[in-house]
Formats: sequence, structure tokens, C-alpha cells
Amino acid sequence: MTRRTEEVLEVPGGWCLTVTDLPAGTPRALVVCAHGLTGDRSGPAGLLAEWAARLAAHGLAVVRFDFRGSGESSGAFEQTSFRGMVEDMVAVGSWALGQIGPVPLVTAGISIGGVPAALSARPLGAAAAVLMSSDLIEDVRFDTAGMTAIRGGEAHLPARFFREREELRPRQELLAAGVPWLLLYGEDDVKVSRAAADLAALGAEVVAVPAADHLFGSGRARTRLAASTAEFVDRTLNRG
Repeated sequence: MTRRTEEVLEVPGGWCLTVTDLPAGTPRALVVCAHGLTGDRSGPAGLLAEWAARLAAHGLAVVRFDFRGSGESSGAFEQTSFRGMVEDMVAVGSWALGQIGPVPLVTAGISIGGVPAALSARPLGAAAAVLMSSDLIEDVRFDTAGMTAIRGGEAHLPARFFREREELRPRQELLAAGVPWLLLYGEDDVKVSRAAADLAALGAEVVAVPAADHLFGSGRARTRLAASTAEFVDRTLNRG
């Protein structure tokens, strides 16, 4: 029987709430997953919680967590930065490896969470990376100044957040890490669909989930998302 545990982990400048899904036996690998902007460890409508449970049933350990400033972790959302997200992900991944043991590690992230997943691959010595609905755009410019409302005014971010994103090169970081990586996206996700061919040309394995949007809202899409992730991890482990 799989198990789910919850723990508060001290990280630089605060603490993160973590949730770990464990398989019945010894884990074959550890997946460290980052949520999207304004999201939390459970994901939209419980997507990440369901995905993690399915992977645990497949023999993988999965640790999810709230970034500082999100969910139930410490901090204020307005202080969110990509540097902070990477610090949190590396701290959580390193801690989880210490708890589980020396197994291959896979970084994962949904939407903007794919950016820290890409940037954390090298620091964590990842064996692979999984991107869900994440195009990892580069050379992007944002027309923002001062505090900017996002998600229809649900939250606000300062201009420095957008300036920081403009300087990041997550695709190049993944290439430098030299690990296999998978992009999973919904066929109805127009924005990520446009980038899929470019990522494939860079070496990503690309899977388009039929009849799915950015957040994989249907039960069939969620089943395919977890199955494709598990198959990719299996192939990675077999290559090793």
C-alpha cells in the first residue's frame, strides 16, 4: 500500500510544507515536483496530488511542496523569485534524497514550475526532467513596471520578478544538464503547442495529450499524464 506523509522543512529564509507519496516497496526513483505560479503542492483541482499517487503506485517516490510565499509555506507571494524557487526545490530534493536513499532523481514542474525544474536539474544531479504544460520560453520581454496584477487581480508581483525571468535560459540549462527530458502538454493548449516543435528540435521527448487543456482537466487526460510520466521514467531508468 502506498503512503503519504507531510512535513515542514526549513529552507534558506523560511520553511516549506512538503508532501511525499511513497510506494509500497523500495522506491525505484524520486520525483521532485514544482507547482505553477499562484498554485500549490496539490495542483489545480488536485491534479498534482492525483498524479503523485499514481506514480507512487508505479513504484516511484514523489515529493511535492509549496514554494515560499505560496500555499501553506512561509513568506509572502509578492517576494516570489525564480532564485528562491530554485533554492526551495534544491533544498527539498536534497532533503528527500536523504530520507529515501541514493536513487535516481527526476525534476518535474507544471506550467511556470517547469522553469525551476529545469534550473534545478544540474544542482540536484537529476537523471531526467519532466515538464507539464511548460514551454520554457527564452528571450522573452514583459511590458511591466511597478507592481503588476496577475490572474485577474488575484495576486500581484513586482517588476523585478519579470526582469529576472527575462534573463533566464531554462532551455539552455536543461541542455547543459545533458539529461533526457519530457514535455507533456494538452493538444488544446495553444501556447505550449506552438513551442512543442522547438523543444523537440532541442531533444525533448514530446507527448501531446488528446482533448486536454493547459491544466489537464479531464479524468482521461490525467490518466494519460501519469502513465506517460511513468513510462518516461521507466525508459530513463532502463537506459541507466
